[in-house]
Amino acid sequence: MNGLIQFLQLMLENLKKKLEQKRIQRAKKKKHQIVVNLQIKKIVEKRPDVKLADDVFVLPTNSVPAVNYFLNTNLDIAFKYLMERMKTAVNKNLPVIDLFRIGQTPHIARIEKKDFEKYILEMQQYYVKSEEYEQAERCNQLLDRHRVNVNLDSQKK
Repeated sequence: MNGLIQFLQLMLENLKKKLEQKRIQRAKKKKHQIVVNLQIKKIVEKRPDVKLADDVFVLPTNSVPAVNYFLNTNLDIAFKYLMERMKTAVNKNLPVIDLFRIGQTPHIARIEKKDFEKYILEMQQYYVKSEEYEQAERCNQLLDRHRVNVNLDSQKK
């Protein structure tokens, strides 16, 4: 449970630093905001792995402290969101989950397939500790499906 919070907080802090560096660079170059937005759009268009789908949260660039506070105080909601995202990824055997994007930048917080098991187990522990045994069982079922996918993927290689 703490690992996921730390992971998300670390991702948010890193993204915040990158965004701040970009703001400083833009200020030094004194480019107009429209030009910067066009540059970001070009970067996103060049990266096929960046999904600008509506189902990924787009967070305002100034909301990192608010997101940290939300995660710390509403872990149950965050885990429900993560569970749904992981369920979709496992059912479709996707290699990565996009959780949220910071503003209109190409910076996306994501979890790779190799880390799915770690976070499913963390959610399961949280639900057992919270005595939400139905959710813990859903984690167990999700973990089983994920392990089947991993085994099938390893046999294909």
